[in-house]
Amino acid sequence: MKSFLLAAGLLVVGIGAGWLLSTTQSDGSDRGTHRSGTNEIESLKVERVQDLKRIRELEAEIERLKALLAARPADADASPWPNDTPEAVERLINEAYAENNIDWLLEAIERLLRMGEPGYPLLRKLIMDLVFKAKFIPTTSDFQPGHFYRFARIFANQERGVIGFLNFLLSDGGTLPIVKQFAMMGAAFYAGSNAPGTEQLKQTLMQLFMEQQGAAMPGMLPGDAGTRMKVFAMAMSGDPRMIPALRDELNKSKDKGVQGDIIGALAYLGDPQALPLIQERLDPTDGNHYRELSALGRIGTDEAHETASQFLRSIPDSKRFYSHATRYVREGGGTAAVLLMKERIEKNPKDPEVNNVIGTLRRYPTQESLETLNFIAATAGDKEIQERAQGAAEDVDRRLKGELPDFTNPNAFGGGPRRRG
Repeated sequence: MKSFLLAAGLLVVGIGAGWLLSTTQSDGSDRGTHRSGTNEIESLKVERVQDLKRIRELEAEIERLKALLAARPADADASPWPNDTPEAVERLINEAYAENNIDWLLEAIERLLRMGEPGYPLLRKLIMDLVFKAKFIPTTSDFQPGHFYRFARIFANQERGVIGFLNFLLSDGGTLPIVKQFAMMGAAFYAGSNAPGTEQLKQTLMQLFMEQQGAAMPGMLPGDAGTRMKVFAMAMSGDPRMIPALRDELNKSKDKGVQGDIIGALAYLGDPQALPLIQERLDPTDGNHYRELSALGRIGTDEAHETASQFLRSIPDSKRFYSHATRYVREGGGTAAVLLMKERIEKNPKDPEVNNVIGTLRRYPTQESLETLNFIAATAGDKEIQERAQGAAEDVDRRLKGELPDFTNPNAFGGGPRRRG
């Protein structure tokens, strides 16, 4: 079991890294308005100094938590409620409702998860009361930072209990459809992670997904919304045995958005038939093909990249080209996608749409990105675009030299297989 200290440490690092990412990517959308190049460069310099200071603080905190963790007794995770019962926890829940006491409510959740199967029905009832009956309505001032740390600790320490509870929600007939829908999403995450105790969860998902042979599952949301959530969960499971059910769903669906999601799921699961399905859908003159490009990035083969390259090169409109090309960089095209953008930029360097790629190149710090940014800075038809590109190029150069932390490692940019050339 993970300890409280480990959970708190992960939460601190997660919050810190997320904040730093939001800082390092503060230039906003690729389609945002231009900022003054000089002001941006000065602002970036200040941000980098602040980033390095915060990183040192986070590293010191991690070391402190590691030391505390090493000093913990071996039985520190043992339950303080060894002979607990649902009846005792239910009394605590009622007292928490009456007093609007967050600490008591969190204690009840932890005790029910530790209890395992005897506690799951009451935990489900607790969720229903909180979500649908509004039995517990604390004010904003009632929440303290410690409550969020404790909540994180509960779900980190009680991973097996969470997995068992999700399995209960999916397999028990008393679970409402909407609750079962979201339990399916959580179950797919855990099943795909191969965490301890997930084998039964996988079997439950297989029963839901495969025995229905692509039909609407009992108790699930109807229509395209339910289908898309089901497709996402099937992909998240990471299990290739889901492929036949997904193909059947694809044949039944008439919605292009749903079809795109299914094809993406097939690519994610490694279906060899996914590539020709993508090739049939790509239209360089019409439509949004972000899902297809994401799927091609996931496939990651030479043939998949060639398909993406031919599609991108054939897009006549520069705005659509740069929009799709930047997406392909983020979704697995990597350096090869950057070179496709550079190829288009060199043909028309004064196109104002080149401004829309600067943010992506800055967040993908490779030598090819640096060369492309330098080219934009030297040839763009707008002075503000030139200055913005110059500032981004300096940032990338410092990342490549190790002078700045690289939070966007190209080898992990966007997930899935990666092309590096």
